[in-house]
Amino acid sequence: MDTINIKNKIIWLFSVFIFLMTSPVFAEVVAEVSELKGRADVVRNNQASVSLKLGDKIESKDIIRTKNESRLLLTFVDGSQITLSEKTRLIVTDYVAKNKPRGFFELSRGKIRSFVTKTFSKRKESFQIRTKTAIAGVQGTDFEVHSFATESLVFVHEGIVSVKNVNVNIIKKQLLQAGQSAIVRAEAAPQLISVPLSSSTGTEQEDQTAVEDFSTLTSGTQQDMRSGGEIKQDPISLTPSITTRVPLPPIPNLP
Repeated sequence: MDTINIKNKIIWLFSVFIFLMTSPVFAEVVAEVSELKGRADVVRNNQASVSLKLGDKIESKDIIRTKNESRLLLTFVDGSQITLSEKTRLIVTDYVAKNKPRGFFELSRGKIRSFVTKTFSKRKESFQIRTKTAIAGVQGTDFEVHSFATESLVFVHEGIVSVKNVNVNIIKKQLLQAGQSAIVRAEAAPQLISVPLSSSTGTEQEDQTAVEDFSTLTSGTQQDMRSGGEIKQDPISLTPSITTRVPLPPIPNLP
């Protein structure tokens, strides 16, 4: 009888071990949905997509997708924020806010705006957005990345952003400061855009669409987290004037 019980226990332990080894690893929560307009969903562990709502948690490896005429604001555990415009697909490749902080994302399509806290200021390019053509690496700053099929656009509002091609054989990179913009086409080094937010650089006018849609990422007023709590009106409109420096807007407010 005792021998049978021992065998049963061994079989049970072995079954538990197999279950744990084959079950998805429970990832740590890295962010939550703090604002949402329209519809968005998340794909996790290769399972069916699940609609997102306010307060939902986001984990590393999650795939976040916004639908038509929708916007989503993610607030990460360290206070960093990413706004997703409509029809955007963003993968949280890896996100760690402690010890050796790192935040890696893949933007396969669409447009995002990121406000990165000083959590990442001690490690060079520890916060990266990767598109089909470009890699934008920062420490602590406020910037945008627009991802299209054959090119990417990067706009910097505050801080410094390092921009390079995803092809490691293209060594040249650009360091963008506040008010500067760059375009990264397939198999080409980053190219500065001399007149940010007003020039047409794509044969399919995708970048012009990005300019027109730019205001959807910056509309409204909200407490400016980089100016001691002062409330400011967003200075960027649908048709921004030609300037050498884009004024620093507040964190996007999603009604």
